[in-house]
Amino acid sequence: MSSLAGKQGPRYRHTAEDGAPYETIAVEKLTPIIGAEITGVDIGQLVSDAARSNQQMDEIHRALAENLVIFFRNQTITPKQHLAFGHKFALADLGKDAGVFKYGEEIGRMKEPLAKGGWIHVHNMYCDKGMK
Repeated sequence: MSSLAGKQGPRYRHTAEDGAPYETIAVEKLTPIIGAEITGVDIGQLVSDAARSNQQMDEIHRALAENLVIFFRNQTITPKQHLAFGHKFALADLGKDAGVFKYGEEIGRMKEPLAKGGWIHVHNMYCDKGMK
């Protein structure tokens, strides 16, 4: 019985259909139905205060919506950066004026409705916490 451990498993390469191109990331579909690998992004940099890219996060959200599952390989991030990246995605549908919570504390309210999986950031919420 062979083991795939350490061999990164089998891969099926799928050619993407014609669509709007990604400008800040590369997305390679792994199957015709579900899953894609995203390259060209450093998650550690993306979640740092010094280097935020709204366009890159928008494209990551689009890739997630189009492929349902996304993979980021060979990322060197701390647990804190991993958590910060996860906090950029809504866990449930949020209505206008719904509370936005981080670490169990309300940090703001939604300016407009947001679908599950959408990107939560200061551009679509009222936020006084930490603002100067």
